[in-house]
Amino acid sequence: MTKIKTMKTIKFFIINLLLLVACMQVNAQKEEALLGKWKVENKREDFTSIVEFRKEENVVIGYCIEYAEKGEIRKDNSKVHSNILFDGKNGKTIYKKELQGGLYKMKGRLKMENRDLVKVTYTYGFFKFREVWTRIK
Repeated sequence: MTKIKTMKTIKFFIINLLLLVACMQVNAQKEEALLGKWKVENKREDFTSIVEFRKEENVVIGYCIEYAEKGEIRKDNSKVHSNILFDGKNGKTIYKKELQGGLYKMKGRLKMENRDLVKVTYTYGFFKFREVWTRIK
């Protein structure tokens, strides 16, 4: 390979690397739109909770910090959302939820209606669940 071709190859590689890093940074910033506390309501289950999204090692993780079931409020700190992919409007999550004494992982879909409102759907068995998240200010 000639010296000119080698230089062009190196330039091409560096430009592509910079573009990749820039794209990763933009996606990370979009996922950060979820950071903070959200009130989660699930009408079907008569269940509400407070979920806090935190950034840990450049990854956004969701923790249930409190929940109310049948009017009784309980403190918690369990990880409920991981593997979050979010483009600022739509996204996916792995939703871990304790149901009927067992811990289940479900694929959830996120749709941000506006800065303070997210609608989430996930399926457990044959049942489809919908949650509404409202940002706590």
